[in-house]
Amino acid sequence: MDRAQAAALLKEFGALTGIQELELDEGGTGTLVVDRDILISIGFDEPAGRLVLMASFDLAAPDAAQMSLMLQANFLWRELGGANFALTPRGRVPVLL
Repeated sequence: MDRAQAAALLKEFGALTGIQELELDEGGTGTLVVDRDILISIGFDEPAGRLVLMASFDLAAPDAAQMSLMLQANFLWRELGGANFALTPRGRVPVLL
């Protein structure tokens, strides 16, 4: 996929969901907020020719039990269908990549 195709895909998704202004900026990134709690960062990875989505959850740093569940879900991508849970380096905010 090239950048024009990625932009068209986002525009079509925006039209289907009623978000007319959903698009990539000049740097190839965009942001979508869902239910005021979930921030989805969208980026076009030009070398790989793909869109990369990262969902950030408005939660406090996870406790040990939550961390355990996140790591179990990551095991062989079994529960996440190829996605991964991670923590941001500074804020220890859980994200789904």
